Amino acid sequence: MRYVIKFTKESSVKFISHLDLMRTIQRVIRRADLPMEYSKGFNPHMALSIAQPLSVGVYSDAEYMDIV
Repeated sequence: MRYVIKFTKESSVKFISHLDLMRTIQRVIRRADLPMEYSKGFNPHMALSIAQPLSVGVYSDAEYMDIV
């Protein structure tokens, strides 16, 4: 199953880096027990992507993420 999620990065979290945001999203997905696909290989990771990573200090009203 594929999910397309729209989320916002508001001024209160604009100083969180992209990698910290991705790590938090992965933890939320695990806790919600959503069905996920993992990459094939020696170190499998979740198959998810954000269209364009934001710089630190920038906030946005519409960010999109694909979860496979």
